[in-house]
Amino acid sequence: MTLAPNDRLSYFQRGWVEILSGDFERGAANQCRAFELNPNDAIILFLLSWTEAAAGNVGRAKELADQALRISPKDRCIGTAHLAHAMSAFIEQDFHGASPPGGARGPKPSNRTDPPRADDRLCSRSWRHGVAAHAPGSAPARRAGLLPSLFRGEFRPFRKPEHMTMLLDSLRKAGLAS
Repeated sequence: MTLAPNDRLSYFQRGWVEILSGDFERGAANQCRAFELNPNDAIILFLLSWTEAAAGNVGRAKELADQALRISPKDRCIGTAHLAHAMSAFIEQDFHGASPPGGARGPKPSNRTDPPRADDRLCSRSWRHGVAAHAPGSAPARRAGLLPSLFRGEFRPFRKPEHMTMLLDSLRKAGLAS
């Protein structure tokens, strides 16, 4: 099917469907085309920032997330920018940079007796702000099914194997292996 050559929303939506259907490369290319057609569309910026973070392009992911936050600081997709920052920080092992500068820092840690580890907080914040939001079903069902789907390789928030290995190793070290 041919898309209208200047319709950013068609490219964007097709790209998002392709990504969710498992064709990450083609989906990312269509999202980039949508961005080329309108680099100031906040929704495209928010979701392309996540796509770039998932691909391991951390500099680009943070740049797009920051641009989206400047354009639309109260947007309904704001969690995606925070997720892009968290994913980028995780890849860089920069646990202090898990939230964008000046952005919401996420919920306060629970009243645990031991201080939560940085990667615990990062994973928890990431899931609350976006990863789990893309899974079908209720919030508790998403949380219950997320870890097993990560370990089975069904859900891959990172495209590069070394980033997935880092995530799975962190979850194992945190005692969250299924």
